[in-house]
Amino acid sequence: MKVWKSPVLYLGVMLLAAVIAALFAPLVVDWNSYRAGLETYGRKLTGREVTIAGPISIRLFPWPSLTADDVRMARFASAGRVTARVQLAGLLNGTIDVESIEIDKLTVALERTADGKGNWNFSLPDEPAAAQLLDRVKLDQITLNDATVRFIDHRRGKGEVELKLPSARLASPGIAGPWRLTASGAQYGGQNFDLSLNTGIWAADGPFRFSLHLADADGSGPVFNFDGTGEGDRVAGDVQIETAVQGEGKTDFEGRLRPLLIRSKVVATFDALAFDAIEISSLDPEDGGSLMSGSAKVALGSEVSAAVDLAAPKIDLGEWAGAQVNDVLRQGGTLAVADSLLAALPKGVKVSGSLKVTSLTGGGETLENVALRMEANRDAIRVRELSATLPGRSRALFDGVFFPGKAGAELAGNLALESNDLRQLTFWLWPEGKEETEKIWTGSRGRLKLQTELNLTDQRFRLSKTQYELDGVPGSGELSVTAGGRGAVDLRINTRKLDIDNLMPGGIAAVSFGGNAGLAKFLLPHGTGDLHLTLKADQLLLNGVEADTVTVDILSGASGIDLKTIEIGSVGGASLNASGLVLDTGAGPDGSIGIDVKAEDPRGLLRLLGLIPIGSDPVWTGGLGATALKGTVTVKTRDEKPVTGFDLTGSSGDLTISASGSLSGSTAFESVHLSGSAELKAQSSSSLARLAGLLPITTDQSPARAIVTGSGSLTEGFLADVKLEAYGARLGFNGTLGGTAAATNGKLSLRSTDISRLFAAMGVPS
Repeated sequence: MKVWKSPVLYLGVMLLAAVIAALFAPLVVDWNSYRAGLETYGRKLTGREVTIAGPISIRLFPWPSLTADDVRMARFASAGRVTARVQLAGLLNGTIDVESIEIDKLTVALERTADGKGNWNFSLPDEPAAAQLLDRVKLDQITLNDATVRFIDHRRGKGEVELKLPSARLASPGIAGPWRLTASGAQYGGQNFDLSLNTGIWAADGPFRFSLHLADADGSGPVFNFDGTGEGDRVAGDVQIETAVQGEGKTDFEGRLRPLLIRSKVVATFDALAFDAIEISSLDPEDGGSLMSGSAKVALGSEVSAAVDLAAPKIDLGEWAGAQVNDVLRQGGTLAVADSLLAALPKGVKVSGSLKVTSLTGGGETLENVALRMEANRDAIRVRELSATLPGRSRALFDGVFFPGKAGAELAGNLALESNDLRQLTFWLWPEGKEETEKIWTGSRGRLKLQTELNLTDQRFRLSKTQYELDGVPGSGELSVTAGGRGAVDLRINTRKLDIDNLMPGGIAAVSFGGNAGLAKFLLPHGTGDLHLTLKADQLLLNGVEADTVTVDILSGASGIDLKTIEIGSVGGASLNASGLVLDTGAGPDGSIGIDVKAEDPRGLLRLLGLIPIGSDPVWTGGLGATALKGTVTVKTRDEKPVTGFDLTGSSGDLTISASGSLSGSTAFESVHLSGSAELKAQSSSSLARLAGLLPITTDQSPARAIVTGSGSLTEGFLADVKLEAYGARLGFNGTLGGTAAATNGKLSLRSTDISRLFAAMGVPS
């Protein structure tokens, strides 16, 4: 048989012709003539109007593919180009095996109308042929390049938001699913994250099951997981959030919060979210146990409002907070944390709710039975109730408003406080003063009831319009504490009765010795801040003395002392008035203070001021009597150092007193340098002896005089010149007295023409 007559030759020629035709068919066939048929078939498959505005091309070899430009599906979706590649073997078997679909610049618009209907609800075609074709379609991979998903909600009137998908992959064995979507570097609201979505097989007569996973693109931040079902506009399932997680499962301890695991049941519609069985626990399984539980509801309207109710047995803010929050706490305190959290709240969002914590620890402080009810938006936090059990069997209740701001956050409202142990509460509020205060606060622990208006910023704490009851005695006052600069305390008290002895039965000395607190340390200028004290009391009990009509108004600080008023109406018939002004002129302090004392018996006044001990009268006070003293204290600057001068004249009993001198140097009383002179005249030698602390055995009515000149300090001792005339004798001393070594060195001389009078006073026989 000749070759040209062979059937094999004809078969080969036919195959060659078919291949050549297939290769050149796209060049000679106008595939755009099939546009109407493709658009009609697309409408039958989707139930939406499908248009192909751009050119259409088909190629069979080397790989079968179809390319269509500018494809649109009603107002739901549009694509710049769609390229579909199918397997030739599938076509020969009667199936459509889509090897891949590549879609460039896909835009999907998910839109909800004002009546709540969504444009994303599709149904499989009723046409039998189309339905059978969909059953035969197999999808291997769909690639999305530069895709955008737009969310438009006309019902909520929130405009539109966009989800950008620069690169995404879709895969499914068929149109009905199950589907898998993965997207890297998705963008929404200025955040970049990775997204993955898995679905079940779609069925018309049942819910649609799916799961969603979201994580920051850089591998840090929270991880969101959802697993549930969707049916109509309702989604229900389980949500899980892992906070502050880095790539490779590492936890981020430098974030706002320590790693936490949040689980909840959720039911969601376009109008509301309901979270039930919320459980918040540590991400580290070794910590174990639930930290917090509760529920939440979110209403999605023109504004978003959320109501959250949580409870916890124990919270340690130091353990919960990450490095960022702890750093804010250290630098700015609780107000700074609240300010930063409020700034993170989106506009148009309102939050309300309650929190109950059995034990709350933060900044080294622990509060018990904490209850919080509040409402918040971007502008403010309104605290309806903030209550807690404090140390000292105390309970506090606050309601007010927290305002953020560039000038500083501010908390203002009403505070009610009741304490059965004011001492313990004071030590908790003022730990730096505990060591000294607990040495003298040894009496009643104090019962306090208080109502006040509170104002708190990062630089100031203020209590105004305060009404209180201390151990059953009512009073009013104000307190302001400023942290800026040196710091300042402004305390004002107005009361019918102020019983300090009830709290401090051991009394308060005028000057501190051995580390104990003294009146001078609290009132005179010192390095811990400025003090303005205003006190008005109908009755004052201090150091075992009852004083009536007491008024004190004193301001001390870096600028000096402004002694506006010290008035004591009656202390055993005594009265004291003092006023004056000492200011810092820039070159140093300058000013004076005047003192006027009158008393039938000055011992009560001296005891009130802490100058003599409680319960006994020193020997030297026996020489005192009806007293009238006037004095002046002046402060000047010499050689760039402050020097305090004093002049005192007056009488007490049969004593005439005249003294002058100056104090300079250290602010510690024991180290103050004193120099000056004093002259005492007495009508009897016995009076002068008692003033020196001696008990003469006999009474001598002869006049006496003492002249003392010296300089030094309690620590280093005094260089003194003493001249004493009494009992017909003259005593002289020149040398050093006192000091830490308690040593006396110098020259002593005694002259007398009749020593018997001196021996008689001393009880020495002659």
